[in-house]
Order: sequence, then structure tokens, then C-alpha cells
Amino acid sequence: MSEPLRIDVVFDFVCPWCYIGKRHLETALAEWKAQHPADPEPVVRWLPFQLYPDLPAGGVSRREHMELKHGPAGPNPEKQAHHVALGRRLGLAFEFDKITVQPNTTNAHRLSGCAQGQGWQDAMVETLFRAYFVDGIDLNDHDALVSLAASVGFDWGQVAVYLGSETDVQTVRRLEQEAREAGIDIVPFYIFNGKVTVAGAHEPSVLLEAMMQATAPEAAPVG
Repeated sequence: MSEPLRIDVVFDFVCPWCYIGKRHLETALAEWKAQHPADPEPVVRWLPFQLYPDLPAGGVSRREHMELKHGPAGPNPEKQAHHVALGRRLGLAFEFDKITVQPNTTNAHRLSGCAQGQGWQDAMVETLFRAYFVDGIDLNDHDALVSLAASVGFDWGQVAVYLGSETDVQTVRRLEQEAREAGIDIVPFYIFNGKVTVAGAHEPSVLLEAMMQATAPEAAPVG
């Protein structure tokens, strides 16, 4: 039996392109599996990256963050409208106006990594993306994170203790530093079988082509 296709996705929860990229990857994977029905299930791993690593643990006002980043006028409305329109086409209902806190995403990434060990990572990532971009939930709200984690299978009490500790904080920082040292500065960033990379939320056809290249016998490891 052949080895499963391995896909690493470096991403951040506050990146709308990463949520869009998740949908594109899902479409590409569905096509890949249809073309390779006898192959083992591909393995997807979501790896942490923080677009704004210097934000305080409790986050900051979304409005102030946007003004600091884009000026007093805030983000380009046409760009946001583009995200909304593209999201709608993919079944994503972006609600940017509901977001009041620009969060530090360390704890969200901790939950993602913890869920990976349970086989729940995709569900946890999806839940956190939806919480932030659709429901406007503060990803630094301890009780909200506990509730979201419990909704995918975590024990309420255990995950509350976990988030209240420093467990895996350094793991998130180490993985992010490894990504930066590898030259990754744009997310989402896909790595297929450790051989072929794609930077950005490209269309499913581009991701599918990368999967084909990564599983070709002549594909050489990156670096």
C-alpha cells in the first residue's frame, strides 16, 4: 500500500484567506480522492503562524488595530467586499462587522494542536474559523474557547485547565519560528509531502496539481 499524501498547512485564524484556502483545499482533496479511490486517506496537519505575534494576550480593539494598520479610514471596503463575495460563493458567511477584538491567536493554535492528537483537528480549526469570522467571537475569551473546544469533543473541565496553563505555548512558538526560519511569510502556505509548496489561497486546481507533483516519483524534497 502506498503512503498517504501528507499536507501541512501553515495558517492563522485571523486570516480570511486561510478560511477561504481551507475550502479550496477541501475541494481539491475531494477531487484527489475521487481520482485515487484505492489510496489511503490523505493526512492534513494545520500548523501555527501568527500574523500579529506581538499582540497582547487579551488582544486589542479591532477598530484600533484596523486604524493602525490601514489608517483612519480603516480597511479597504472593496477588499472586504471581495472577501465577502468570494466567501459566499464557497459557503462562508463572513461577518467582519461582528468582530470587535483583534485576538492573539496563541490559545486558538494550542487548541488546534491539541485536537490534532485526538483526531479532531479539522473540526477544531473549522469551529474556530467560524467562531471568529461568522459569529464574531473573541478568540481570547477563555470561556468561549472552552465551549468551542467542548463542542468538538473535548472534556469541558480538562480543556478549561489546559487553557489556563502554559502547556504547549512554547510548542506553538517553536512551530511558528520554524515556519519563519523556513522563509514562510505568507499564509496559507501548503506543503505537500514535504516536496511541493504553494503559497496563498490558490484555486483548487492549483492545489490538485501540487498534489500530483508531490506524489510523482521524480519529485525531490524541498531544500
